Amino acid sequence: MNTSVGGVYVTAGQATSCPAYVVCDSDGGVWLYRTATREVIQHSGAETLKYASVIPGLPVDLFFVDGGVFTPSDPTFRWPALSETSRIPEWLERHSAVTIMAMVLIPAFLWAMVVHVIPAGARWSVDYLPDTVSREMGKQTLSALDEIWFDPSELEFDTQQQVTRQWQQVLLQLGIHSEHYRLNFRASGIGANAFALPDGTVVITDDLVWLTREHPDALTAILLHEIGHVQHQHGMQLVAQTTATSLLFTIMLGDIEGAGEMVLGAGVGLAQNAFSRDMEREADKFALEKLKQLSISPTAFADAMRLLMESHGMETTKGDSQEDILQYISTHPGMLERIRGAEQAANSE
Repeated sequence: MNTSVGGVYVTAGQATSCPAYVVCDSDGGVWLYRTATREVIQHSGAETLKYASVIPGLPVDLFFVDGGVFTPSDPTFRWPALSETSRIPEWLERHSAVTIMAMVLIPAFLWAMVVHVIPAGARWSVDYLPDTVSREMGKQTLSALDEIWFDPSELEFDTQQQVTRQWQQVLLQLGIHSEHYRLNFRASGIGANAFALPDGTVVITDDLVWLTREHPDALTAILLHEIGHVQHQHGMQLVAQTTATSLLFTIMLGDIEGAGEMVLGAGVGLAQNAFSRDMEREADKFALEKLKQLSISPTAFADAMRLLMESHGMETTKGDSQEDILQYISTHPGMLERIRGAEQAANSE
């Protein structure tokens, strides 16, 4: 049975309109008639027609291939050829309970995915990635950081050599293959700092070297913490986690075209993301265990944390609420918590 609906037709490329009505064929095509004379304005097949989005309470416009537009006078009329998915907003409006449930379930779903599912998947997936991925990621990230934050180191050659020998000795004593790691020195305005990249590149700032010049064991503790990040593949986990989370929101928001750029930019994004507190605790645990293997007291790690706090203007006797001053510090577990953990590890020896 054919369907008929009256309305107004706006002529393509003109500002004129006239009362008209449309008769829908059983195959999805339409016949457009002028109401006053009943003459046929045009006939269009289903494949040439387009429809406006379905918005509850508003008529759904019909677009012809030549640019003409027909607007039904009945705002509740829905074209027979409309897909079921295009009717979802209207269906949701009539079923408010489902809408309310979706408002609760969708945030809960996103929370579960971001907090539990994606991190677990990231930890599992990085074991199957080829080494070339981490090498390229580390190379791109360091290049981006050198452009944005870093300048060549201003340390004297002898000072760099002394720290490098200390670094190599740590790797040798722990049986860690030195070819998998590279120590880099950089000057920067971010102060005393160190970080690790997925490919085993560890960067320390000149300020950190000067801060620990009289505390070599504290520097060893910091270096071991960064090695712990590499050993546990935290960098690659973070990239996988960030990419998957971004893709999840991209898909849900419908911007699929930006998904490729998001994946390609994940390496540079690593430079602006912080490891999770769980990752930091895991790296801390690694450092404390390796300090014991080196016959160095875990209090060296506590000393390193105190030096960092003091260098960034933080008092070592106050609570953790002040620890949002610097991103390096605020994204780690509470500094006093880490100091207590190191001291407890020392007391348990």
